[in-house]
Amino acid sequence: MAETKISSPVPPPSALSGPKKRKARETPSKALQNTLSRSSSKKAKSKVRFGDVEIRTHALALWGGGGVPADDGPPLGLSWDVLGPERRVRLEEFETERELVRRPKDDYCSVGCIEAAKRQLMLVQFGSSLKQIRFVQEAVAKLNEERWQTSKMLFEETWLFSAPSECDECDMLAMAGHYASRPFHIDPLSWVCTADIARSLQPLFPKTQLLDDTAEGIDWKRLAIALRDAKEAIVLIVDCNRLNKKPCSK
Repeated sequence: MAETKISSPVPPPSALSGPKKRKARETPSKALQNTLSRSSSKKAKSKVRFGDVEIRTHALALWGGGGVPADDGPPLGLSWDVLGPERRVRLEEFETERELVRRPKDDYCSVGCIEAAKRQLMLVQFGSSLKQIRFVQEAVAKLNEERWQTSKMLFEETWLFSAPSECDECDMLAMAGHYASRPFHIDPLSWVCTADIARSLQPLFPKTQLLDDTAEGIDWKRLAIALRDAKEAIVLIVDCNRLNKKPCSK
């Protein structure tokens, strides 16, 4: 007699092993700790390294720096002309070289200035003629004289104050010690040239022409006389925050 075997179907593994366990959720504090731990490990691995130093040597030229020396000597600055090829050295070598000639920051104001005679000699060595140097020296002397005269006329009895932007007009007058003075607000956004400054101040002195004879600048002498002869003290208020928001001209 033949045997008949009846086998029951094998249950799937999931049925045998029972329900799966869910992973425990991280608490907010533990998640934060894990995040900080990963962040700190990344920071520990981050490093800043300095490689080579590229050195480029420029020629010297008149007006190269754009400054006006106070000693009326020739202005000395860098030219756009590059002397020779660039030199590349390791940072350690560069620091060793600089150590022999480096001037401390605190000493530079007293020993870092180059005398006018030495500046002239250096400019001659780089191709400037004595005629060119004399011409520029005359221009420098004239600029210094004009600056001195203007400062003497305008600021001999003038004080400059800075006030926080949240101060109102009364607070500014009190800080300046001019409670009864006449405040006058100036909009610096309208300034493009000195003639614009003259036009912004013109309402203060309707009987005085503040523009110079060319109508392209301001007559500082007339302005000084007008300020001196004013019947009341005047406080000019300029909103410097507006200057920071002024768009750059292209």
